[in-house]
This record gives sequence, structure tokens and C-alpha cells, in this order.
Amino acid sequence: MTGYGQVLYGSLTGTVEDSSGAAVTGAKVVVLNVNTGVAQSATTDASGIYRFTTLLPGAYKITISAPNFASQVTDNVASQRKCHGDDGSIATANRSR
Repeated sequence: MTGYGQVLYGSLTGTVEDSSGAAVTGAKVVVLNVNTGVAQSATTDASGIYRFTTLLPGAYKITISAPNFASQVTDNVASQRKCHGDDGSIATANRSR
């Protein structure tokens, strides 16, 4: 008999870079579940990477902000239940002018 576990959460991983492709360390990333209004936040690491590992399936709004950079908002990012995470990128946060 083989057993399979249920996966209740989805995950979202991305990288924040500036216009030259350099990692943006310490950027604040907020994911907002547009159906429930529940938000989670994370900070990018030294490589510009952020991870959310406990997202309920649904549509999310992602906001990225960092000092000396323009904020970026991405709507309608889907999180689905998966047995493993998918690696993805969010568009570059550009310097404000």
C-alpha cells in the first residue's frame, strides 16, 4: 500500500534585482491574498531572494519596496498547492527618478 500526503500550502520564491541585474538586499516584499485580505511579508536576503512557503491557494498582489527604489506592484499572481515550490522572478525594482 502506498500513501500520499496532502499539501495544504503553495509557495512563492522570487528575486529582486536593480536595473543592472544586481541583487537588492533588504527589500520588503508583501504578498496580499486578494480574497481573504491576509498579508505576509518577507525581506530579501543577500542574494535578493525572498520566499513564502505557507500561502493558501488563491490570487495574490505582490508589493516590493526598498529605499531609493520605486515600489513595484504585481497583481493576480496565483498560488496553487504543490508538492514542491516553483522558483520564479518578480520584475526588477527600478530606481526612482
